[in-house]
Amino acid sequence: MWRSFLGGAAAVAALLVVAYGFWPSGGSHERAASNSPAAQAAHSARAAQAPPASAGTASPAPVAETAPPLDPAAPDLQAVPADQRPKALRWLARNGGEAAIEQIREGLNDPSPAVRAAAANAIADVKDRQSARRLRQLAASDPSQFVRLAAVEALGEVGAVEELAQVVTDPKVDPEVKQPALDDLPDAAADDPPLEGMALNALMDALRSADSPDLATDILAAISDLGDPSAVQPLINYFQSLDPPASSDWWDVGEEALYTIEDVDINQDMSEPLEAWDEKDPLNDYAAARVPIRQQNPSNGALFDKTYFPGRTGQAHP
Repeated sequence: MWRSFLGGAAAVAALLVVAYGFWPSGGSHERAASNSPAAQAAHSARAAQAPPASAGTASPAPVAETAPPLDPAAPDLQAVPADQRPKALRWLARNGGEAAIEQIREGLNDPSPAVRAAAANAIADVKDRQSARRLRQLAASDPSQFVRLAAVEALGEVGAVEELAQVVTDPKVDPEVKQPALDDLPDAAADDPPLEGMALNALMDALRSADSPDLATDILAAISDLGDPSAVQPLINYFQSLDPPASSDWWDVGEEALYTIEDVDINQDMSEPLEAWDEKDPLNDYAAARVPIRQQNPSNGALFDKTYFPGRTGQAHP
């Protein structure tokens, strides 16, 4: 869930796209980011640079990107002007060999956030697992939000389970960066029991320390996607530890935890605990105290009592 800061970042995003030609890439998260104000601004900037197609004429053939001033056999990224380095990194990811990968790794340390983000995208393209540690550092502490997002998405692309788990459990990582890690961690660990165990341990640690209902719900969704039946007992323990205050969304987290138990093990039936939890929820319509209200039938003037349930919105419902 993109936060309100992205609205303010829209102009910055457009400027970066126009000036540097980069945008954080990576798997499933492009879909989630495509509707953000920053992404829309970037799309508009790209569209503004494209010449309009004439009616009734075929679209012109795409023009090949001009190669940057690099020697593929011995590329030197620092010899390229700073404003051309994002383009050079894209070119190296497509055309370079082992020497190019070394230069791409160097790009992760560039003073320019545009270059660091482009380097993270290039690492994702070449699936360089050896860069995972540096990517985790960038995801956790880079000053630029764009670099942090590009780095965590690159971790997902290279399947770095250990580093994704560290991002998920790091309390210093902001929620917008944790979300792509939560999305990618189950897929990265899939079908590998030791990695699934590592992922589950990280997710449960993150769940127990989650400081907001939204984050806890996102973590439960990742545990559901992981689908490891060994999560049942830790989830039961977590559910039993919950003691939400009244008027709190943590009641919804408890319900989600019970549904997650059913998701990871089809043999679990949580209908009775769910019913009991709903009855305890002070905001639940049906758990609230019944309020009898005397009304008059408009057709014959007869008086009768009608029971109302104060709802979650504070309004009465028949």
